[in-house]
Amino acid sequence: MYLIKSALQEAVNRGHVKVAEEDFKSAELSYSEYALQSLLPENGGRIDDLESIFYEFAGVNSVIHQEQLEECLQESSSQEVEHLIEILCEMTFLGKEIQENKFEYYGDKRPAKITDRLAEKYASRKAQSKRYQINPAFHAYLGIEK
Repeated sequence: MYLIKSALQEAVNRGHVKVAEEDFKSAELSYSEYALQSLLPENGGRIDDLESIFYEFAGVNSVIHQEQLEECLQESSSQEVEHLIEILCEMTFLGKEIQENKFEYYGDKRPAKITDRLAEKYASRKAQSKRYQINPAFHAYLGIEK
């Protein structure tokens, strides 16, 4: 609903008689920024300088391997990486791969512990490191590659 209202507002502000593609793109960017900013108070001080951590993800692919994720987090925080990953998953910034190219975010359908186990077992079965997906809501603002 936010996206549609925002696109309509963009069209009105630009003097368009109809909502154009550029209005939707501007609205998507605005929504993406809003969604990301809404995570800051949700953090509740658990992650130091959360905003800087988000910016480390600017321009990366939407799907990232454990090693790349750890590298991003180590560059921007001195906190324990595993703890940071867990919080980012709790905030639904990241989803975990539970089947090939199928990512699940905490709170989607089942308890987090089940999502964790499914992700661990899938990575083990495939003999690869875990993979994560950045929530599509944040792609536009952070310039995430799809």
